[in-house]
Amino acid sequence: MSPIDREAARAALDDNNPAALLGLREGQWLDAKGRPYNTKDPKSVEELAKDVAGFANGGGGLLVIGISTQKEHDEEVLAELTGISREAVDLDQLRKLIRERVYPAPLDVTVGWSGDGGSGVVFIDIPPPTEPDCVFVVAAPVGKPGQTKTDTVAVPVRQADGTHWMPRPNIQRLLAAGRGVLGMPGVDEPLRSDRAYIERTIKNRFHKWNEMGSGRHRLMRGCTRDELSLAAKVPWEGEELRLFLLGSAIQERYMVRHWLDACRSTPKLPTFLGKIISTVLNGRRPPLRASWCATQLPKEQREATVATACGGDRILEGELSAAILEGDTRRAEVEIERILRTQFGEAEVVFEMRELTASDGGDFPLI
Repeated sequence: MSPIDREAARAALDDNNPAALLGLREGQWLDAKGRPYNTKDPKSVEELAKDVAGFANGGGGLLVIGISTQKEHDEEVLAELTGISREAVDLDQLRKLIRERVYPAPLDVTVGWSGDGGSGVVFIDIPPPTEPDCVFVVAAPVGKPGQTKTDTVAVPVRQADGTHWMPRPNIQRLLAAGRGVLGMPGVDEPLRSDRAYIERTIKNRFHKWNEMGSGRHRLMRGCTRDELSLAAKVPWEGEELRLFLLGSAIQERYMVRHWLDACRSTPKLPTFLGKIISTVLNGRRPPLRASWCATQLPKEQREATVATACGGDRILEGELSAAILEGDTRRAEVEIERILRTQFGEAEVVFEMRELTASDGGDFPLI
């Protein structure tokens, strides 16, 4: 068969055609496993975290579970669909474990099912990190599987067709480089509590995001939730920097209402919001959250948002577009829930909708 790239492989999985991957070779972006991870087995959970973090550190990749491999010319080739029952795999549990066991939790990881009928494969699609300098770590296994210590760390890296632990000297060099920039944090006084550090870190991330070719056309996550919460206590000048911080905030479901409040008071934000919404067809959650926010803007801002979302070749789903224009938040919630259900399990959908619509307290005065 003709070789296909990662995008074509993902498209085949989205079309419920995992057989299209047979004949591919494992490599930097692809790994296959014949059996699912056992979420009740600590060793298997550690392997899951290691595999996902390794791909995240290596620029992203695709894990396919339910395809066995065979050796050909010293390479592992995807050879046969082993057939996993859909009922045998808890996709929500896999998502939860990834969020809990990989730090920082990689963004926009897709855990999905592909197949015809009750048998198929599970796939985990790990996108490239939005923060190029980010290092993803897991708790280092110590002794008995599952018994990790809170003060240990390990760095998985993807090399060719395998995931390996970063050697200790390399980790030491990374830490030394960080100390050279940030100084040495104290045990009882976390570095992130220092205001000067917060300002320096966020401005540094903003400048990288603002560089030509940095992927600025995408909604990017520049800061962690903790850093955004601390950033709220610092007065920020410059609209572009505020856009950057608010773009990071909408990635965090708990901060959606802060974004909404900012949109009402900043003329440029509805246009930016429309650019985010224009990717709603792929079912990612930040664009859907942005759609929910847009329904609650004043009429002129709603119209500006939809005009941007539907500009050029971009087409916003009709029902959702109409709900935004009419300012019908309840109708938008119905459409958002429908779109979420095409990709996520019941528990994840319920959780997302609850966080989206529930009252949100706290002060986040970025504007």
